[in-house]
Amino acid sequence: MNLRPTLLVASLAFALSACGERADDRQTAATPDTPPAAVPPAGEGTGGTGMGAGPADTMVHGDAPANAASAQAPADHKALLSVLEVDRHEIAAAQAALSKGVGDRARAYAEMLRSDHERSMKATQALLDGNRGTAGAPPQDAASDDPALVAERRQHDTERQRLEGLDGEAFEAAWIDAMVKGHQAALDKLDRELIPQAGAGEVRSHLERTRETIAGHLEQAQALQKPAGG
Repeated sequence: MNLRPTLLVASLAFALSACGERADDRQTAATPDTPPAAVPPAGEGTGGTGMGAGPADTMVHGDAPANAASAQAPADHKALLSVLEVDRHEIAAAQAALSKGVGDRARAYAEMLRSDHERSMKATQALLDGNRGTAGAPPQDAASDDPALVAERRQHDTERQRLEGLDGEAFEAAWIDAMVKGHQAALDKLDRELIPQAGAGEVRSHLERTRETIAGHLEQAQALQKPAGG
């Protein structure tokens, strides 16, 4: 029996089998089991610039109106406290003039100051009491510690103490001059600061009425600087 054809066939089959296994190994190496990294959708992840609005966008745009609204309440509160200080000073100054026994014209003016500013003080205090419940408004005691308000009060107290040391015609002349300067300063502050910065409508209306009263007081004080019948 001739074994050569049989051995030849077997050799060829073995060779083909070995080639197939090597091809399978190469294909397996070329296609690893690890899947590719997932790509996040646009707008997700830190620092994303997609069209979707994240929590940061919502917080920034949503909080702005609330902050702007609450920022007005302290300004209104401070304006009312400033007007209240003017009322307090003018009432005390009027009382000082009446106690010094000034002349008829100055006495009539002092009585008018006291009456007008007592009425204004009640209206101002009513607005302050109502604003205590406003969101963002500080307590009245805390707002009265504002450096500008403290300085204003000290200036008023110092002015009255200076006048207290005078008597007779010297007091009356100096007192009238002080009324002109004081009412002019209050009018300037209302025009430059308090009225333009007012937020609430009722506060602005009160400040505008206060301005009309103080402007009238200033005009009459200026008239008192002139001699009677002049």
